[in-house]
Amino acid sequence: MSEIIKKCVGEPNKSPTAGTVKKPFTLVELLVVIAIIAILMTLLLPSINKAKDFAKMSYCLGNLRQIGLAMGLYSIDYTRYPLSWHRSASQTYANFISDYVQKPATAYHSSLSAVFSCPSALPEIYLGSPRNALTYSAPPQFLSSWNEGGGYSATFCENYASAMPQQITSPSLNIMLIEGNQVDTGYANASLELFGAKWMCTSAEVGTPEQTYLDFYNRNKDYNDGTTTGGGWPRWRHSSNTVATTLYFDGHVDGRKMGSLKREDTRKLGTGEWTPWN
Repeated sequence: MSEIIKKCVGEPNKSPTAGTVKKPFTLVELLVVIAIIAILMTLLLPSINKAKDFAKMSYCLGNLRQIGLAMGLYSIDYTRYPLSWHRSASQTYANFISDYVQKPATAYHSSLSAVFSCPSALPEIYLGSPRNALTYSAPPQFLSSWNEGGGYSATFCENYASAMPQQITSPSLNIMLIEGNQVDTGYANASLELFGAKWMCTSAEVGTPEQTYLDFYNRNKDYNDGTTTGGGWPRWRHSSNTVATTLYFDGHVDGRKMGSLKREDTRKLGTGEWTPWN
């Protein structure tokens, strides 16, 4: 009986033999483990960052879907799409459709619903002023701008009415909104002014084609320093600054790659100078 107990619980106060003592890790073994962990982290970090960027882009696309629904409701109630920018009243399309989204807004620079803000945009604006959530711009050939007391300007599609839904002949191709540069004190221009080497609403060239090409592909950063550098240009916030989320007039959204964006997607059909909507 005593032999069975000894086998089960062992003999008391008996020191372990030298062969059973566990050796500690050596410095070399610890360094090898640390190196393996570092390699794994190096392999995983790009995937983690890519997943985070994809999540932000999905959120951004969801914002544009909501804005698209609000634009559609506005166009039903008022028979036309809203102005992109009412300069003299300091109102943008975001203000005009604010009753159709989560939070009404009355000011151009603040109090906008979060639906107008891309999560990849700048987190705050110049000198700590209240954040402006507007980060999407509208092609003015479809959503015109207005300046009370000003003349009719074909350069900026200014002081003309916006388009009616039935006048958009290629709704699956024509762009309603695309990400715009945050400039000056942190808000994007409500109206997209330039595309490539031309003004949006005229065939006139803007500088030399070579310089304008560089402007279009290099002025893609958000600026938050009180300047207007890159204002009125599209902004490529996703996939390492190569993709801009985009809303079309038929309501669908996608991520548009920088090289795939065509000027005709932002313009009324036809050639030559822009002509007003009826």
